[in-house]
Amino acid sequence: MPARRILCLWFPRLGAERLLRMQRGLAVGPLATLTDRGNMQVLDALSAEASRAGLRAGQPLADARAMCPDLVVRPASPVAEAAFLTWLRRWAGKFSPWVGEEPPDALVLDITGCVHLFGGETALAAQASKSSCGHALKQG
Repeated sequence: MPARRILCLWFPRLGAERLLRMQRGLAVGPLATLTDRGNMQVLDALSAEASRAGLRAGQPLADARAMCPDLVVRPASPVAEAAFLTWLRRWAGKFSPWVGEEPPDALVLDITGCVHLFGGETALAAQASKSSCGHALKQG
């Protein structure tokens, strides 16, 4: 029996991209979701534009605003993000019959026996990136 082959799809901007998808067509600028850590609010998920502005996940909101005054922030919504991850799991079903969620922002696919349908592992991973609905995606 061949060894299992697992592909992990990580969506590092999941929370921010969910909001951008909901507000399609609106130019919101740099966007980040916030979570509470102790007695301060910190950035959780960032849009690509927020990352280009030098912001990073885990950064205190006050520091982020000093670096990027036009930052748009919204509270993180773990329930909505979990539902969005479930939607992405259904999308990923076209690559493998077995797709699992790794909350809060990743999927794992058992690609054992599936890769020949896509021309190999590298081609399958490339096709997943290409068809990721415009979402930032890292693979491993």
